[in-house]
Amino acid sequence: MKFIVAFDIGGTNIKCGLINKEGNVFEFAIYKTKEIFSSNYDITNLVKKYVQQSSIEADRIEGIVLGLPCTLSKDRFSTFSCPNLPWLSAKEFSRTLKLGSTQFPLYIERDTNLAVLGEMWKGAAIGHHTIVGIFVGTGLGCGIVLNGRLFTGSHGAAAELGHIPYHVEKAEKCPCGNINCIELFASGKTVEKALEKAPEVKLDISEVFLLVEKGDLYWQSVLNDMLDALSTAAATVVNIIDPEILVLGGGILSIPRFPLRELIQQIREKLRKPEPANSLIIKTSILAEKAALIGARYLFNLINLT
Repeated sequence: MKFIVAFDIGGTNIKCGLINKEGNVFEFAIYKTKEIFSSNYDITNLVKKYVQQSSIEADRIEGIVLGLPCTLSKDRFSTFSCPNLPWLSAKEFSRTLKLGSTQFPLYIERDTNLAVLGEMWKGAAIGHHTIVGIFVGTGLGCGIVLNGRLFTGSHGAAAELGHIPYHVEKAEKCPCGNINCIELFASGKTVEKALEKAPEVKLDISEVFLLVEKGDLYWQSVLNDMLDALSTAAATVVNIIDPEILVLGGGILSIPRFPLRELIQQIREKLRKPEPANSLIIKTSILAEKAALIGARYLFNLINLT
């Protein structure tokens, strides 16, 4: 059996796996991003580390696919902007990567684009052809499939939902360079900022939603503002695209006690009536943290159709 080696590189975690032609994931691993990269990005060392850990023979590797939290060039060989991992901005990638004496084909794609492809192929959006995927992690990511094909836009930078402007009283600069991008108020960044100001000491992000349930006024206010921004972002893209299905995923939404039902209710309240409000299907991710890895295999299969 042969595999691709796939990586989903996020602001907090790097997910890795060997994925066969059928989309099955083997030897899944998670690394902390800060433990792998600091101010330098060396993809070769990352790949070597994982391949050595998995002990896969070189002749069983078909290629390597990277999911990156960046805007990419149309040809998918350069990054433009990567606000959550700024040292990944303005990087050029070779079409191959050498491990030992062997050259392997290398492909890059936006992490959330891979995730929505994974959900279309093997996850929550099976059987659908017009799909919006929203993934809430360190940032606010989005992927769009139109008529069964990934939509990347005229310049390769489509679906940057996290960087639409959001009107709040206090101006806040986003690492992308713009002011008041909505992901500052609708993602893991929102919780991280609130943790810095929280009265509790050494509070973990996983405890936040428990405190909300217990009636903590500070965290209830933070969550209310976050849900408003997130539902606004989701309703905006759905009103524009009118997809068959909206898939919600990402690390923040998978934290125990995150109020998914309330988020979905707020999205529905903000949708255009009667359509897409009446017909939109909303589901949560089935593939969870493996979505982008499975999507990487889908992309590899598509590129290498024979």
